Amino acid sequence: MSVRQRVLKFLEYKNISRTKFYRMAHLSNGFLDKDGGMSTANCEKIFEVFPEMNPEWLLTGNGSMLRVKEPQEDTGTTAVEVLVGKLVELTTENALLKQENEALRSAYEGYKDRFSTNTPEENLAAEAPQSES
Repeated sequence: MSVRQRVLKFLEYKNISRTKFYRMAHLSNGFLDKDGGMSTANCEKIFEVFPEMNPEWLLTGNGSMLRVKEPQEDTGTTAVEVLVGKLVELTTENALLKQENEALRSAYEGYKDRFSTNTPEENLAAEAPQSES
């Protein structure tokens, strides 16, 4: 389940329409219909409007939908700040994985073209180490 799908689940739980949510959180209409991740600024807007929402649940899907306890004050770092940092870290990791995926896809395409005229058995034979006789 994506972050946006978890927001929708929360809104269903709270019996809040999308339109009302957009107004409350100062987000654009259709925000929940978009693909991809969510900026830290938009996460902060949601947490400001719905402080009872568990940030860990929203961002990772782990834990309960609602906060079990309030974040400890006096630590210098709020739970939202910690989770926003984690969101930035995961967004960066996701971008790197997308780049790696694209490089692997390109390598596969080159490999596929190299053996496109051979049967699978011929491809395996071509890749097998040659024994010296």
